[in-house]
Amino acid sequence: MLSGFCDGSDYCLRTNKSKSMYPYFKQAKRPIVVGSWFLTGYYISLVGVSLILVWLGTFKFTPTEAHAIQPLVESHPFMSWLYLFLSTQDVSNVIGAVEITTGIFILCAPFHRFFRVFAGVAIFITFATTLSFLFTIHSSWRVVDGVPVVDFFILKDFVFLGFGLMIFQLPRSLTYN
Repeated sequence: MLSGFCDGSDYCLRTNKSKSMYPYFKQAKRPIVVGSWFLTGYYISLVGVSLILVWLGTFKFTPTEAHAIQPLVESHPFMSWLYLFLSTQDVSNVIGAVEITTGIFILCAPFHRFFRVFAGVAIFITFATTLSFLFTIHSSWRVVDGVPVVDFFILKDFVFLGFGLMIFQLPRSLTYN
């Protein structure tokens, strides 16, 4: 499993003496092996994000969640139009289907570039939209005991968004295709 190349010493990692577009790596004689902790963390994140998306996506098919997300979706300038054409449950079902599909594609991302690209784009759109709720819902920000706080369930999406960007950057040598 490879992520870059070096000439056998750590010189190319410690200096900026490179002619390639990656300034800290020189042209290679031997590969640098990505540590197993990185890969373990990556795959735990992959399974974790996928599990959460499939779980939450499945919950979107329930009437309870459909009514719970309605104020969020109705107040969003790019999503409120959905209620002109679809019922409350149908809007929730569409969002749930997108979340489940994204979760499945995340699990498939290591196996084919198509899944990696689709999963990365879907993660970016999904979590950028969710994070935008911080600015479209008036009640998301409030002050408690003099400290500004936010609906914390949305903040997890910063981590998920970062993971989606990692999927794009993962070297091909670390995937099965």
